[in-house]
Amino acid sequence: MKNFLVASFLILAVAACSAQTVNLTNYAQDYYNQEKIPPKGAYVKDVDGYLNQFIGTWESQIDSNHFTLYIRKGTKTTRMGVKRDMLFLTYQIKTGSGEPDSLTIEDTREVAEDDPLMVWGKYPLTKGTYVMVYQGRDPACGQSGIIYLKQPNEAGNSFELYFRFLHKVIYEEQCPNGLAQILFPEKSTVFKKTK
Repeated sequence: MKNFLVASFLILAVAACSAQTVNLTNYAQDYYNQEKIPPKGAYVKDVDGYLNQFIGTWESQIDSNHFTLYIRKGTKTTRMGVKRDMLFLTYQIKTGSGEPDSLTIEDTREVAEDDPLMVWGKYPLTKGTYVMVYQGRDPACGQSGIIYLKQPNEAGNSFELYFRFLHKVIYEEQCPNGLAQILFPEKSTVFKKTK
């Protein structure tokens, strides 16, 4: 009987450890900045609903291009066995003002969550900024980087988007045509799309 109780206690303890919930808004501070990984089986959960403020369709006109961003919330399990709530972003970039007959430069609206073209979330920073990872069709030649979504304004109808390159060094043998077209601007204001 004693062995049964000890075994039961151990099973319950292991189950409790593997079911640990980590608050998404504390994730960067508690784990990422300290280069630690939550334990296998943990759930980095959007307990406070932090991600909800970014969900929706957002638009921006930058130079002669019209950007439409589609942001949704989802859950993904990492290779390390950690389940995480995160944002997924797809986009459509068109010439001009984005009218139906405008030329489409890029459209990732139909990509799957595991497709490299899917922009996916990593974690929120402490000052109301959410970090996402971007990879375009030609990442070795510059189409890759980090996208920062700055917390929306009080009205919730706009936010700032910042883009930072990951690869500034381009090798001629990989990129005979040089740097690939960089689709995202370094900074832009995006607005909630209204019907």
